Amino acid sequence: MPRLGGVFPGRAFHADSTVGRPRRASLSSCRFHPVRREFTGNTMTISITNRPAPSWLRELAHGRAEYEELLGWPVSVQVGNRVLIIAIGRTVEAVTMPAALGLRVRAELGIAMLSGPVVADPDGVRWTFLTKPIDRLRPNITADLSHLRVDVATHGSHVVIPTGPDISVGKVWRWVERPAPSRTPPPAYAVTAVTRRLAALDHLLAA
Repeated sequence: MPRLGGVFPGRAFHADSTVGRPRRASLSSCRFHPVRREFTGNTMTISITNRPAPSWLRELAHGRAEYEELLGWPVSVQVGNRVLIIAIGRTVEAVTMPAALGLRVRAELGIAMLSGPVVADPDGVRWTFLTKPIDRLRPNITADLSHLRVDVATHGSHVVIPTGPDISVGKVWRWVERPAPSRTPPPAYAVTAVTRRLAALDHLLAA
C-alpha cells in the first residue's frame, strides 16, 4: 500500500512490457486471455479466449503511453492499486509534503521561475514535487525535512502520478502543476532549500 505521499517501494508490474524499456502501450494490446480446461475421458483440451481488458486498465495503458511519448518518463501500471507510478532515481526525484506547505513552496518556486510538476493526492492532503534526480541529501537536511513531514523518495521506489498528463480536477490523483515537455523539473535542492527557508521564517515569526 502507498504511503501518504503515494510512495511505493520496490519494482512495479508493467501491463504491456518486455524486459528493459516498456513498449508503447496501446488500447488494443491490453487484453485478457483466460484459459479454459475441458476433460474428455483421459484427454484434456485447453482453449484460450480473447477478451478486451477492463476500461480502467485501458485508461491506464493509454496514460502510460502519453507520458512516454510526451515526456519520456519511466511510467508503469500498478495493477493492484489501479494507478500509474513513476520510478524514482535516474529520471526524476520526488519531494512530498503537506499541501499547506506545498502551496507556499510552489509560489516561491514560481517567483524564482523554477516551477515544475506537482501532484496532489485524492484527498488533497499531500503534494508531491517532481524534480531532477539527486544523489544524496546531507543528514542534517533530511532531519530538518522530517520534522516538517517532508519526505524525499528513495531511489528504487515509485510515486503515484495521475492517469494522464492533463488530469487536474476531481477527487483523484491530479496535477496541481502539469508537466510540459518544454519545461524541465526544478533541482531537488531548490525545492528542499525553499521548504527549509519557509520553515525557518515561520520559526522566527513565532519566536
